[in-house]
Amino acid sequence: EMAERAGVPALFVHCWLTGGEEAVLERGLAGVLRLGEALGRRSRRDTSLVVVTSGVQEVLGTEVLSPLRATVLGACRPLLGTQRVRRSTW
Repeated sequence: EMAERAGVPALFVHCWLTGGEEAVLERGLAGVLRLGEALGRRSRRDTSLVVVTSGVQEVLGTEVLSPLRATVLGACRPLLGTQRVRRSTW
C-alpha cells in the first residue's frame, strides 16, 4: 500500500534493544532477522538500517554488557552483505 502511494521509506530504525531485559532474543535478534527478510523482498535497493542498542558494546569501559543483547550483532553483519541493505549502523 505504501509503495502505491510512493511513500516507501528508505531508512528503518530498530530500537527494541534499548529497554529492559524482557524478550531480548525475540525483540532483538529475531526482530532484526525478520526485518532483514522483509527488506530482502523489497525491489528498492537504497535502504539503510539503524539498530539502536544498549549494553551490547563497550564504549566507556564501565557499561554492564548483556550477552543476550549482543546476539543482534550476528544478525546485523550479514545484512551488510546483501544487495538490499546498503548501510547498517549499530
